Amino acid sequence: NSDSADTDVRSLLEKVQRLELENKRLKERSVQDDKVVTAQKTVKVDLPFSNIPHQAKQRISQSQPFNLAGVDVVIYVEFGDQTRAEQILIWCQLKSAKHCDVAVIMKPMINFQNYGNSSVSGSNCFVDFLRLSEQSSRGFKHVLSERQSSYRNYGNKAAMTVSVKIIQQAVENLHAADSNSNVTVMIENKKIQVDAPYVSKWSDFLQAYFASNMQEKSNGIYPINDCSLADFNEMLAVIYPSSKPIDESNVETMIDIADRFLMPMLTRKCELFLSQTSSHGITEIQMLAMADRFNLVRTRTIVLERLGSTTLLRSKVIQTEGYANLSKEMKRSVDARYVQLDVKERGQKGVNEYREFDDEHW
Repeated sequence: NSDSADTDVRSLLEKVQRLELENKRLKERSVQDDKVVTAQKTVKVDLPFSNIPHQAKQRISQSQPFNLAGVDVVIYVEFGDQTRAEQILIWCQLKSAKHCDVAVIMKPMINFQNYGNSSVSGSNCFVDFLRLSEQSSRGFKHVLSERQSSYRNYGNKAAMTVSVKIIQQAVENLHAADSNSNVTVMIENKKIQVDAPYVSKWSDFLQAYFASNMQEKSNGIYPINDCSLADFNEMLAVIYPSSKPIDESNVETMIDIADRFLMPMLTRKCELFLSQTSSHGITEIQMLAMADRFNLVRTRTIVLERLGSTTLLRSKVIQTEGYANLSKEMKRSVDARYVQLDVKERGQKGVNEYREFDDEHW
């Protein structure tokens, strides 16, 4: 009995070592594949109007096509419907020669020229996440607010520039595990049925686990540790076709599980929710803390891009209680954004002071 017990222990240890090696290999591959390419460009788009009567006005304008990080981009500006003639729609059309995930950050600026003076009307950043298929085109559209798009009294003396940033990541082809049926997963001494081929498309770790030639494959029972049954069931509810939405109550848990089981698509789903700040009450410092903990490059970029002044960056991040707990790398990113904004604000202050002096002298 003692020899048998020793054999079982050795077998179990070998199994754990194989899983740890496989997990390490998958994580290394995931880190390598998660390298992103970032590119940015500012383009000019003519505003679609003239001084002729409204019913004859041009309805749409577009930028010259340009390429960012291997993605072809065209920006369109269009009037709203007849009931809201001053409303501007701005939309972005993307096309890629390969499969990739892209996060697009788009910031439109309208420059008014009136009575010899120039003023700029800004807008919030528009953010979208898209999965592009080979040679397919996808787009998204946003509406500028009435205040930002109201330029009727400025004649033709207005122009729009759009700053576009793309964060692109290649998508690996995902292959299902070598299984044609459900498998049984054991968590907290309870068995649940899992659609192995479907879940394997979401999780690199579970794909390898279900396909491994170990005892679990022969008996059809796969134990999972370091994850509660409730959290695992929540993850299944989110990724299954029923598609339970990500919300404030489960987003951090889902990001944690996505990190634990190597689930890049689930991570993207969580980051999309975090990017829609109007739909939740998660603060900027909380989002940066999550981005810091789980290496969410897109979330970090979006949060810092949306904080468009040194005042906002100080009040919402630097002077908050959670700032001290951020990593040195994250603090360096915050510092870099602060310096960028500070230089911009000092330059704008200098321009305004010059204009005030020139007006007084005149």
